[in-house]
Amino acid sequence: MSWPRGELARTGCGDAALGWVVVALVVGVGVLVPAAAVAHGTTYDLLDSAATVTARFGYDDGEPMMYAEVMVFRPGDDEIEYQNGRTDRLGHFAFSPDTAGAWRVEVSDGMGHKVTGDIRVDADLSGATAVSGQGRGPASKGLGVVAGLSLLANVALLSLLHRRRSQGPPAGS
Repeated sequence: MSWPRGELARTGCGDAALGWVVVALVVGVGVLVPAAAVAHGTTYDLLDSAATVTARFGYDDGEPMMYAEVMVFRPGDDEIEYQNGRTDRLGHFAFSPDTAGAWRVEVSDGMGHKVTGDIRVDADLSGATAVSGQGRGPASKGLGVVAGLSLLANVALLSLLHRRRSQGPPAGS
């Protein structure tokens, strides 16, 4: 049955009734949307793979590089990382290589310490060997002691030079 607009207004239903009809239609369409249009779910699987390489990164005093940034590069690709992430609180990081060869792993703690390691993965992806590794940053406590003594010597020298200049030229010059 169709109500003329004047008849709706006379019964007091007018625009409010039309608004409720629109809301009911929108809700009805929303309920009837196919499940394929709804967001997808997630899942996980536990993998037991011998092809996973796990390495531990740390400082020369034995402390782990906790939560350090890691970038892994495939053999022959120095531009785009194959994987990136962070070490755990023990300094461990794992990745699953998909090809044999020398993989490069770069780890940086964001405070000036960085280590780059090359890990050779066997042809059957079942084993890995550390080929080389190079760290950068404060290497030892001895280096810190030498740097500290050098700083003190430079401050003493600058102080001596400043004192001589403030006294003026030597007498007789």
